[in-house]
Amino acid sequence: MGLDEALRFIRVAAAAAPFAAEPQKEQQQQQQQQQKQQQQQRHRIKQQRQQQQQQQQQQQKQQKQQPWYNQVSLSRRYGLQEIEMQEKRQQQKSSADAAAADSSSSSSSSSSSNISPSEAWLLQRMQRFRVTNKMIETLEAAYKERRPCKLCIEPGKPAAAAAAAAAAAALAAAAAAALAAAAAALAAAAGGGAIPDALAAALRAAFAADATALPAALAAAAAAASLAAALAAAAAALVSVYLLLLLLLF
Repeated sequence: MGLDEALRFIRVAAAAAPFAAEPQKEQQQQQQQQQKQQQQQRHRIKQQRQQQQQQQQQQQKQQKQQPWYNQVSLSRRYGLQEIEMQEKRQQQKSSADAAAADSSSSSSSSSSSNISPSEAWLLQRMQRFRVTNKMIETLEAAYKERRPCKLCIEPGKPAAAAAAAAAAAALAAAAAAALAAAAAALAAAAGGGAIPDALAAALRAAFAADATALPAALAAAAAAASLAAALAAAAAALVSVYLLLLLLLF
């Protein structure tokens, strides 16, 4: 190698020297940053461990201060600790669920704020009454054709059952009144005497069994009353004949 080539080589190397030193400086800086980060992570881990140890020590002290601690076995203590951990997890989960519910309610409220007053009125009525698809279709057709319409709510099964019960109660009251009138008439026909208990019980049983059998029961009661009147008349005749015989003999 001649002097000229050596001088060229030296000049090029001197010009490239600062550029060659830059990557080394960058590597050193990166290594220093990595070391700092590692040290910071180690310091954080140590702090977390120390905090956990302090918390555990405080919990143990609190448990030892409780009166039941000396009376509970080790397995029971571990079980109680597990239960406490589960409760904490459930509380955290419930708080997260509550936050999600709040966010959903806020979104629903923001969406509900876009509802017009007429739509809000319709929603309230739909919540109070049962609205079918047919009713909605009819209302939509009337709205499109600009026709006046009215919403009629027919009584359902509970209303029909209540009406039938009221009609049955009225029928029962009328039948009871008719039975009382018939009993009074029979008593008057029997000569002012009271109807026997057996006859009254029979009438009540017939009415309780079937309200439609009331005319037949009244007819049977009338026949029994007439028979009782005839027997009473025959007994009176026999008594009079017996008295006449006694007079004739003495």
